[in-house]
Amino acid sequence: MNSFLSIITALIIAVTVCGPSPSTACTGFYLQAKDGGVAYARSNEFTADLKANIVVIPRGNSYNAQMPDGGTGLAWKNQYAMVGMNIFGLPYIHDGFNERGLQVGLFFFPDFAEYASYDKKHAKNSVAPFEFATWLLSNFATVEEVKKHVKDIRIVPTVLKGLGISPPLHTFVVDSTGQSIVIEPINGELVVHDNPVHVITNSPTFDWHLTNLRQYINLSNHETKPIKLGAFPLEKLGSGSGMRGLPGDITPPSRFIRAAYYANMIPEQDTVEQSLNSAMRLLGSFFITKGMVIENEKPSEEFVQWQIFTDLKNKRLYFNTYDNLNVRMVDMEKLKLDSGPFKMIQIREPQVFPDISSQIMN
Repeated sequence: MNSFLSIITALIIAVTVCGPSPSTACTGFYLQAKDGGVAYARSNEFTADLKANIVVIPRGNSYNAQMPDGGTGLAWKNQYAMVGMNIFGLPYIHDGFNERGLQVGLFFFPDFAEYASYDKKHAKNSVAPFEFATWLLSNFATVEEVKKHVKDIRIVPTVLKGLGISPPLHTFVVDSTGQSIVIEPINGELVVHDNPVHVITNSPTFDWHLTNLRQYINLSNHETKPIKLGAFPLEKLGSGSGMRGLPGDITPPSRFIRAAYYANMIPEQDTVEQSLNSAMRLLGSFFITKGMVIENEKPSEEFVQWQIFTDLKNKRLYFNTYDNLNVRMVDMEKLKLDSGPFKMIQIREPQVFPDISSQIMN
């Protein structure tokens, strides 16, 4: 079967399994500094209000996975404390890290996510799609550990009540050493891809995105040199001529190309704090404002609901929202993580514009 027919077949199967899903355009990547620190960045775009907040989950919380038939699946306790962004007030991490510096993010994967069929006899090792990141963060400290144990689990198509669908998702995993993988549910199995370019967006599959990079092999951060067309001299019109042809639209394939080139062209910084600053500047170029995407003439619009940035060395989470671009920070080292129920930190605060008029210098 050729690649085109393969994609069409996957589309048909995935729509049958997952049904229609809201539009989403998330972008994630990370940068590694010379001091060994890892700075992670991720935007979350969506049409529906995900009612997200920061969630803090101390060690020892109990979980019972939700199954499609209303029963329970895998039961576990988190051995590692976690901090991250949740959705709909649930005690699950949508994107965040644990105390060992493992970062896990769930990214929409519409039309291509194919979960395992639910079978009650396998319920005890099954989780819902929206629980998968929390299970990983609960149990593992490194990407290598995740690789060894990811086949122990089944993801089954359980409906997330806030959305009314079983969300089609794939998973970005990064650890404090700078190793990373992408995990995708394909034909009911969890397929693990090493991530040599350190980025992720949405559909199609991750291996397709890596192949698509080959179409942009000509791109470079080196300026083009003057040439002659016959007797007519041609010179660049301005800076950035080496990146001529970089796709500028906001589809997942185009965002993947931009993120891959930009993230890998940023010079390696001395410290993770400097890398974090670079990551914040870069993620801003993927900001989708209201009105840029409208589905089927409906009034719902896709836009950036929040962005997070994490310092996996110092265990700090930074974030902003569409209505408040002020960057706020949660320091894991200052939290009580030994035991107790999960707690949330409200992220919806108004934008603040400090008045520095009185600071005029003489």
